[in-house]
Amino acid sequence: MSSATSLLPLAKFEVSSVELLKYHPPVLENSNKAYLFSLCRPKVLVDNRVYFSRWKAADLPDSSSFLTHDFCYPSIFQYGSDSAGEISWHVNFADSRLFGFYGGPLFAQDEMQVAEHPCLGALRELLGETYYHSERSTSPLVKALCSTTEQIIAPLTASNYQPTPCLVAGAQRWCSINSYGLYGNSFAPAPKAAIKEATRILNPPTLSNIIAMEAPKYGRGLYTADQILYILTTAYTAFKAARLESDRLNALNNQGSAPVKVKIYTGNWGCGAFGGNPELMAILQLVSACLAGIDELHYHTVVPSPQHQAALVKYNKIWKEKVGPRSVKQLIQDVLAYEFKWGMSNGT
Repeated sequence: MSSATSLLPLAKFEVSSVELLKYHPPVLENSNKAYLFSLCRPKVLVDNRVYFSRWKAADLPDSSSFLTHDFCYPSIFQYGSDSAGEISWHVNFADSRLFGFYGGPLFAQDEMQVAEHPCLGALRELLGETYYHSERSTSPLVKALCSTTEQIIAPLTASNYQPTPCLVAGAQRWCSINSYGLYGNSFAPAPKAAIKEATRILNPPTLSNIIAMEAPKYGRGLYTADQILYILTTAYTAFKAARLESDRLNALNNQGSAPVKVKIYTGNWGCGAFGGNPELMAILQLVSACLAGIDELHYHTVVPSPQHQAALVKYNKIWKEKVGPRSVKQLIQDVLAYEFKWGMSNGT
């Protein structure tokens, strides 16, 4: 932990959304994924800049002050439009292999987000070709990246046992999908008529900003201090990167330095296939938002969740037992005292 918190990008670049789809179209092995892509693809593609960044794990600050956040929306992400002076980010519950399963049969949160934002799949193909096959690539985008940077361009949200969260700003959202009856393993065998009925095409597409971060997985028994520290480091790095990128994009787009309100939309990160504890993951994301200076954290639980109301009570108790800035080391000990246990994977 450090009082002078450093946050450094391992890689950062921007690319044309049209060129991204032209040279690195999504590879969709599953026939229903391919059908959905063809159903939603605009007849005329509108170009915009897509900004990618990958971040080195940051040291946590020594202390933080309490902030309140909006909490517990019993719904999925809505991807609403931002008001002037606001920038929103939506969390992707990623695997270490960034968007690694988007083209296959699974339709969990990660894959659903890519299905609605196809450029994320295209970005995965660009990153993979740059990282694994650059020497034999004929893509002008790969050649440009390799010739202009010595950055570590990799399709990985974690590497060498350290988190490396990835951010994507300016991802076009082509459709909105009602996942009821399609989620998880139900998507692949679904009839195409059901997929079409569940899909609302967005014309014109909207733009989203995505935070991809991997939670630890498949633990057993009580959470350890090291595991809690790793989760905090991951979420803090990702949220602080979103804070920095928001300030940069706000200055770039508005050609000014007026402060921007940063909002993050998240949910049960790491609590499905990875078996994380919903209460603990909620508390640690709330703490990370405070550490990173996020203005609003919106927590979507899909359905009403007493667990997350309990998490909010514990979060408030942790902060309010003492007045003023809190030591992060003491916060970790306070969380550890609740003796949170790992759950079980739900298979998706």
